[in-house]
Amino acid sequence: MIGETISHYRILERLGAGGMGEVYKAEDTRLQRPVALKVMLDDDGRNEQSRARFVREARAASAISHPNIATIYEIDEVERNGQRYSFIVMEYVQGRTLKDLIGALSLQEAIEIISQMADGLATAHEHGIVHRDIKPSNVIVTDQQFAKILDFGVAKYAPPPTGDEDTASLFATDIMKTIPGTVMGTYAYMSPEQARGLDVDHRSDIFSLGVVAYELIAGRQPFTGSSALAVVDSLLHAQPQSLSSHTSQVSPELDRLVSRMLEKHRDLRYQSLRDVAADLDHAKRDATKMLSSVSYDTNRDYATRVLPAGSREFGTSTIRRRVGKSVAVLSFNNVTQRTEDNWLGVGIAETVTADLKNIGGIIVIGRERIYEALRHWHEDLRADFDEKLAERIGQEVGARWIIGGGYQRLGEMLRITARLVEVETGEVVKTVKIDGRMDDVFALQDRIVLELSRDLDLSLRSGELEAMQQPETLVIEAYEAYTKGQELAYSGTREGIEEAIKLAEKAIALDPGYARAYAGLAYSLSIKGQFTSNLALGERAVEYAQKAIELRPNLAESYSILGFVFTALDRVDDAIGALKRALAFAPNDSFVHSGLGRAYFIGKGMFKEAVAEYDQALQNPGEDSWIASSLSHILLYTGDYVRAEKMARQSIKAQEQYTLNHEGIQIVGSYLRLGQVFYLQGRYEDAVVEFNREREFLRNSEHALKDRVLIEIHQKLVGAYVRLGRTAEARAEFDLVLDDFAKRLALGADEPFTRYYVACACAMIGETDQAIEHLSKAIAGRRNFNVARARIEKDFEGLHDDARFQALVNDSK
Repeated sequence: MIGETISHYRILERLGAGGMGEVYKAEDTRLQRPVALKVMLDDDGRNEQSRARFVREARAASAISHPNIATIYEIDEVERNGQRYSFIVMEYVQGRTLKDLIGALSLQEAIEIISQMADGLATAHEHGIVHRDIKPSNVIVTDQQFAKILDFGVAKYAPPPTGDEDTASLFATDIMKTIPGTVMGTYAYMSPEQARGLDVDHRSDIFSLGVVAYELIAGRQPFTGSSALAVVDSLLHAQPQSLSSHTSQVSPELDRLVSRMLEKHRDLRYQSLRDVAADLDHAKRDATKMLSSVSYDTNRDYATRVLPAGSREFGTSTIRRRVGKSVAVLSFNNVTQRTEDNWLGVGIAETVTADLKNIGGIIVIGRERIYEALRHWHEDLRADFDEKLAERIGQEVGARWIIGGGYQRLGEMLRITARLVEVETGEVVKTVKIDGRMDDVFALQDRIVLELSRDLDLSLRSGELEAMQQPETLVIEAYEAYTKGQELAYSGTREGIEEAIKLAEKAIALDPGYARAYAGLAYSLSIKGQFTSNLALGERAVEYAQKAIELRPNLAESYSILGFVFTALDRVDDAIGALKRALAFAPNDSFVHSGLGRAYFIGKGMFKEAVAEYDQALQNPGEDSWIASSLSHILLYTGDYVRAEKMARQSIKAQEQYTLNHEGIQIVGSYLRLGQVFYLQGRYEDAVVEFNREREFLRNSEHALKDRVLIEIHQKLVGAYVRLGRTAEARAEFDLVLDDFAKRLALGADEPFTRYYVACACAMIGETDQAIEHLSKAIAGRRNFNVARARIEKDFEGLHDDARFQALVNDSK
């Protein structure tokens, strides 16, 4: 069938075969994307039972939307040369089967993949779907170690006893039910009740996943035999050896976890895969302590796994968890609990972090990641510091060491207690107690770093020592104003940014030589200028950033903020120059690399180069939590929808968690990006759901980008509704695009990014002249970016034959 076309799918190559047909890689000639095509030849209608099973697979998988379950796009049938073909069109996942990777995964990699499978199957169970054939050959793992569960051909509808008849009616019960006594699945991986032909529920999948987990970790199956009957006998009666008997890396907790999944009586097993996933999180952290098969290259800041002899390589052998000289700093606790002194705990942490960044050979984990980890653990951001908390957070963010402690302020006297904790052991390596006056706070903080650096196995060079000891300011009130302002700048709200500007200005008024305050003011002004389309604020921001550089020429933060401002002003070459200068001082700084990625993205329209810089930013452990939204957006233009979806879902977690306590960086647009992934994959109903989720989220948000994001949501809904044939709803959303855009114009907020989305909406609704007019203005305002994406924009497909469109996108000036 290679080279033939079924419907609008051109067959490219054969990927494999199964009991119900053959699987091919194909090209969707309409949407120009790769897909996987599962084709079953209906042999003169004699195989109706197989066809029903074939349809069941499509129905079962299409009912579930989850990143670890392969997406079903379509099911159809065609007649060719007198024969009838049924086919399922699904997401094409490039990678290797989990079966091929047995023996080639580290313990942490194996646990991560099992966690992903547990999460995906838990969602299936919540939809009433039991897979019934979980095994390594039914899972594809990408080069980024992202698992996708396939083959729902023997799935069963078994809803929990909720009495929800509406859900049950979604499925044809004559298809989804199984004849009692029929054994469906693969013997080596099925549950005891499944092997006996009994009725099964979701706990059968828990057992099967336990078998897979055992095999991935031990390198062999738990139940074996010389024949199928011998395997079943082992499954029903034998107890497998403990995992720890196969590998010394397995913790007792992980051993107990897998054993509980493999309980022969289902009432004794885990009753929910959500519980399994939660316990796997703990097992992941234990695995970090037991990396006995990891060697360390002192010239690198990460570990390289040493594979056992004879094992098969898989993708990269790098463990993406830092084990070298990586350190994270927690906010210091306010021992006296006087609320007016709370800012000082953040200030100490920020200053210690900044001092550590001046030291070569050490990876300093961003404060944003610390906020994220604390939210993940539902901890108060000012929770009391102890070794247990340090160990948990350190494992979460990938740090080798954690620095934290407390402070007591009594009038003008200050005591700071700092502790250095080794994450792997939970041991307090060093405790430093420093007393002094508040007006000596900067010297006190420098002493903390000097004292602790000896135990961090660091040798301070004279230049690093000089940079660290250079005081930020000698005016405590200026320091207080700046620290409070930076916290507000993270909020992303109009009020927060306005207050951050005022506080930075106050800090500068109190100390005209305070370089970091000038940099902070430049950042906040630039953010406000971008949100309000006020270029004059951007020009002012340039002046303040340059003043910060003049005062402290070795401060990387000032160069990175200057680059950020230049990108906003479309002075892209200047931006890249400033950001590369920042890298000379801070080569591992995630903010700088993400700034370069942004310059390549919206400044140059160079999508692959932008991804490379964001990936470099990801080298700092866990930083994906705050750059995931931007990276997801860029990946959409490279066609990497699998990773774009993963990044969007990570961003959604950060966006939702911010609402819990309003700490850290506020993110909006994450649901929008996930919806865009679905839209580009032709999953329009799923896209509509995510677009509306973003709209609902924004109702309770005060983010300064709210109005702009709402216009983009309306535009995306126009496209989705048009493609679904829901023209009335598309027209209603189009009217909202025009109304909201007119309001922005009335406020003087005309910028090329929103113009571009208005052009997309006009193109989809059929207003071609308006589309060309808006696109022309968008390109005039931000040429490289808007030309690059217009060339591949799905919503402009109807304009491709228009000479005016061709002139716009082919104009390289």
